[in-house]
Amino acid sequence: MIKAIVCSFDNLFLRVSDDEKQIMARQLGEIRKESIKLVNVSGRTIEQSREILSRYVDEIDLYGLNGAQTEENRYNISSFFKKAPLYKILDECDRKNVYYRIYCEDGIVSKELNNLYNIITEYATRQQGSDIQKIERIVHFYEVLYKGTHLCPDVIRHLEEKNINVVKLEIVDPNPPVINHFSKFLSAMQDVNYFSACDNNLEVMDSHTGKEGVLELLREHYAIKNNEVLSIAQDDGERRLLWQSGYKGCLIKDFQKFWQEEIFPVDCSKDDSIIGILEKVNKEGKG
Repeated sequence: MIKAIVCSFDNLFLRVSDDEKQIMARQLGEIRKESIKLVNVSGRTIEQSREILSRYVDEIDLYGLNGAQTEENRYNISSFFKKAPLYKILDECDRKNVYYRIYCEDGIVSKELNNLYNIITEYATRQQGSDIQKIERIVHFYEVLYKGTHLCPDVIRHLEEKNINVVKLEIVDPNPPVINHFSKFLSAMQDVNYFSACDNNLEVMDSHTGKEGVLELLREHYAIKNNEVLSIAQDDGERRLLWQSGYKGCLIKDFQKFWQEEIFPVDCSKDDSIIGILEKVNKEGKG
């Protein structure tokens, strides 16, 4: 029996149409009535995720920032970046003149870069060619994204003086060779986890964090077993890792079909419910 669904719900709501948003919100509401916990795990700060989801969903039981920081009414657990590996990465970013954002307990910090606008425009142009409107939309998206970022000339000094705990580091650059360089650089370090959500960034955290951090919280504080958690995976690799750990895993593209087609009932006690069908998919090894 599924007792919790772990997913980047904020990403799902941002990538579907308005009609699909309404379908998704209605069906998640029905799932909540079955006492199934909804857990949002995202690369966004908890505040950003909550702002997005509050428009559509009455209640999310648990929020997680890549598993490094989790928040719920009763539980707030954070796994902070060790300073030595963090500062080593920041030094390399400064040496390469690469833009980065540091996710802290109470906000986002970054170094002032005069060429940030050029970096964003270059990435948008490479992605969209000569489509000016699409380029402008991407640039506007990044401007909004970085609006709440605290910029300072010396980030390490700022972190030290304020004694700020860091949850996650995001490295941003439109050039794949730069991202590839940092992938190799990070792979040689033992104290970090990293992954790429898209081709222009890397998200870096302490080695003990990740989606597993949120799943562990479910086990410890909610007494929910591994095989009672449905975790929505971004790709086949992540889904295989979930299966190996005893979790039920479903690809996000398959999960999204339910909102697009609106053909499945949401009575979770039935075999043809959303949960029932997902369990069949997992059991048969499809999707």
